[in-house]
Amino acid sequence: MSRKRPPFKQLAPDLHPARLARHPDTWVLLAGLVFYLSLAAHGRFQQPDFHAYYAAAARFLEGDPLYFITEPAPFVPYLYMPTVALLFVPFLVASLHAATIAWYACNVLLLVVARRLLARQSGDPGAARLLLFFAAIGFAIEREWSVGNLNLLNLALGLTAISLAAEEHWGFAGIVLAGAMVAKPPAGLLVFPLWARRRRLVLPTVLAGAALLAAPFFFYGRHGTPGLYAEFARSTADFHQRFGDSFKYRSTTAGLWEGLLSLFGVRLHHHWSGLVLQYGLAIAAMAFAYRRFRGGLRALYVSLALVPLTALSDYQVFLLTAPLIYHLLCEWRAARWGGARIATFAVALFLYGSNWHDLWGDRLSKRMFDAGIEGLGTWGLIACALLARPRGVHRESAWRADAVLSSGR
Repeated sequence: MSRKRPPFKQLAPDLHPARLARHPDTWVLLAGLVFYLSLAAHGRFQQPDFHAYYAAAARFLEGDPLYFITEPAPFVPYLYMPTVALLFVPFLVASLHAATIAWYACNVLLLVVARRLLARQSGDPGAARLLLFFAAIGFAIEREWSVGNLNLLNLALGLTAISLAAEEHWGFAGIVLAGAMVAKPPAGLLVFPLWARRRRLVLPTVLAGAALLAAPFFFYGRHGTPGLYAEFARSTADFHQRFGDSFKYRSTTAGLWEGLLSLFGVRLHHHWSGLVLQYGLAIAAMAFAYRRFRGGLRALYVSLALVPLTALSDYQVFLLTAPLIYHLLCEWRAARWGGARIATFAVALFLYGSNWHDLWGDRLSKRMFDAGIEGLGTWGLIACALLARPRGVHRESAWRADAVLSSGR
């Protein structure tokens, strides 16, 4: 059986001028440019998260401490795996300002890559639904482009791993999946449905992950590397203990659970019940999706959507719900939906995507965020995906309408 070309070889756009002007990627690039100009004009182009990565990359090359345990932390401390700092070493050839603009441009291009990968896997939802898709994820894009975080990179890596698996490039899929998990460990939720379908994915994932985790040995040595990872664990735990409840906790499943109990006057001094519910529901949802959809594309997108419900991070991590939204919009076009499902989907989509920071302002946006509306909307979208089967057939793609991984190929 001949193997298909990797999907990223089929992502090149049609450069005919008339078609290019109508192409959605042209509008994504234009939106990125306009947003940058708006931020720069108002003195708001700061990218604080990227500044933390840039400084960490310089310290990494010198073998200096990456984390702030015994000294005051900067406004945005570095809280990622040590290897992530190595990713940003190429940016050190430029000044901080020039590197910041370059990383912003990378984030705009990553959104284009993510859209093209989604179109490759799930089809074209149509112009109106594509506009609705970008409107729904706009709050997370706005925040991501403002702070310069890693979530768009993580989304692109996850989608690339799924695409490579669909094309039976298991070794490359495992390597990309390992990169996604090292960048942000909660992306590991994607491991379970992929590994369940193809055990051969385990070895390349483990080997690539081990190689990435071992990278600091060349800069910190045999004795310094264990201490570096110990500092990473301590700084992460310290940051979550100090800022977790006010940072994003209310939008996780555990935060929603505690918020619900507080309505009845029940206050939990420890988060154990919420954490058990948080991970228990995530595992149950993944298992249900895997069995119901035979490990197909929708099961993988449900796994990605569960990441922000279990990860303590800023709310642009809800970008990982974007593939599920895109898939549901494509299905909505291809199949007839009942009124109840359409209403549920509309409410869930509104809850998920309505918290635009620049539209509502700091105070109201934070109140909406603390109420957990992103988490409620995401659970609603997951329910829409789990509780109904499509009545139509998606456009023929590498996944063959959600079933290529279950075909035994």
